[in-house]
Amino acid sequence: MIKDFYTLRDIAEQMQIKERTVRQFVSCGELKARKVGGKWIVTAEKLKDFVDASTDPKPSKKREEPILL
Repeated sequence: MIKDFYTLRDIAEQMQIKERTVRQFVSCGELKARKVGGKWIVTAEKLKDFVDASTDPKPSKKREEPILL
């Protein structure tokens, strides 16, 4: 079901991870949330941004081999 906002518990249940893990994403700034009435709330837009960022492949840094002479 699409909602305007989600609690951390909602997100944990949808992603099948622990709520504590979702809190860690919030704490480190990876997932944007705000506290409203004692509960952490994440807007649908911020959740989509988080999911998109975590599923986008990052360019890999190719390790350069040293040149041997």
